Amino acid sequence: MTHSSQIDMTDYIVQIMQKAGMLAAIASYQLKQEAKVNTTLLKPKVDQSYSLNFFLNGESITDLIDNLNVNPQTLPYQILAHHSYAYLPIGKVKAIRLEIRNYDLFPFSLVLAIPYVLDKQQFKIFSVVRYCHSVLSEKYFDLGMNAFYEAAFSFSDPQSKQSFWRHVFEEKIYYFPKRSLINTLFNEPEACFSEAIHVNKPQQRRNMIYENPFQDIKINKEIYKLPKHYRYYLQVSPPQWVKQDPIYQQVKNYHRLYKEGVVVWAALIQSNDQIFEPTGDNCLGNIVFDPKGQTCPKQLMQIAKKLQNHQPKEKDQQDFQDYLKRGDRLVNYPCPKSLSFSDLKLSSILIWRPHLPNGMLMMSCFPIIVPSTSYMSEVMVLPAWFWLPSLRHKWLAMAKEKFGYDYDLTPSIFKSLERSHNIVPGTLQTLEPALNLIFDDENQNNEVYSKIKIKQPILDEKPRKIVLKHKRSQSIDWTKWLTRLVVFSVILKVVSELKVNW
Repeated sequence: MTHSSQIDMTDYIVQIMQKAGMLAAIASYQLKQEAKVNTTLLKPKVDQSYSLNFFLNGESITDLIDNLNVNPQTLPYQILAHHSYAYLPIGKVKAIRLEIRNYDLFPFSLVLAIPYVLDKQQFKIFSVVRYCHSVLSEKYFDLGMNAFYEAAFSFSDPQSKQSFWRHVFEEKIYYFPKRSLINTLFNEPEACFSEAIHVNKPQQRRNMIYENPFQDIKINKEIYKLPKHYRYYLQVSPPQWVKQDPIYQQVKNYHRLYKEGVVVWAALIQSNDQIFEPTGDNCLGNIVFDPKGQTCPKQLMQIAKKLQNHQPKEKDQQDFQDYLKRGDRLVNYPCPKSLSFSDLKLSSILIWRPHLPNGMLMMSCFPIIVPSTSYMSEVMVLPAWFWLPSLRHKWLAMAKEKFGYDYDLTPSIFKSLERSHNIVPGTLQTLEPALNLIFDDENQNNEVYSKIKIKQPILDEKPRKIVLKHKRSQSIDWTKWLTRLVVFSVILKVVSELKVNW
């Protein structure tokens, strides 16, 4: 196939093993729901998508294996999932078996087994077992199994919307006997079992699963920690040209993101170069992100860089470039499958400078708020006050290294909010979204600002927390007032005597 020669070998292996991990998760979910594994064949399509063929009536497994070996349709790869057994020291154990055949670029054959226990009390699946009759090198095998586990753990239970494998997977290693007198269902040589390897120890597997560092940030709770006088920080003042742009619909729905959104990484695909400088207008940009937050920043930046190619050879990437040339805004646009088999999205976004630590982009990857529900399509930059301290400090340090100053905006923004609700001093702004749409305890959007002056908050090391200096007690000082009364009485007496003498 021509497309394979244009893709790096590393990416190619990752793509195949991601599909295998996804198929393993689907098969295990079937197993729990129906107490059986439906034999399933995954085949790629021309447009980089795939199809799943289910053999419910039990077509001969031997015939399907022969079909994999011959590959009459000249496909680049195929993956078969079916029920089998693993022969372990404890005896014969049921397992989900994956037959992975790659015919293109660098042909290899790989067989994986996933032992499981299913009874009335529990359902558990265990660490993957690899059969060592593959010519795939250890380097590429380890890389591929990283992708396999990540894809398997990213499969969500349709009911709970949470990772299915996180609840049923147990990092338990079964060891094969070095000498086995029992052959497999397919009469494979005994050596296949004596050389079988359990893939990755528990501590190694955990490192493969990327953990979103923002997963503990509950933005709907954090915004209520801002005193009312500082809530205007959450709003934006869209330029007039934005109000004539389709992106304005996104701005008007920011309140929904504050109330229902989650925080994930995004990588910049393209934007106006001035957003990388200390001064300039607010800009629009195009980003790539993982709505589930399971893709690391490095991978997102790699994909974003490939999306910058204006003359791609892959059809789905060319479709993306044609879409951009028409001037249309990106809204939940699916990432080309030739770049990633993960469910990544592309979107246009307003980059509001006051929501960045120093009003400019220092890195091409930054946190955003995305919908936690499927029916929403808006995205927005996470205001810097809620960033992790390490990221915020690194961002400012990079600015100081590049420009000589860190240009930290936070102190000036909050100082401005002491005097009025203007985020940018000296300007009259129409701020959106309305505060009463974000906060349930707001009666109106532009409430009268208190005349009592509040000192600037102390910016501590922990974001998402504002420490205000307490005002002096308003209790009456009786000693002070008694002294004043005595002085005033003496003055009156002196004045009276002067009048009499005069």
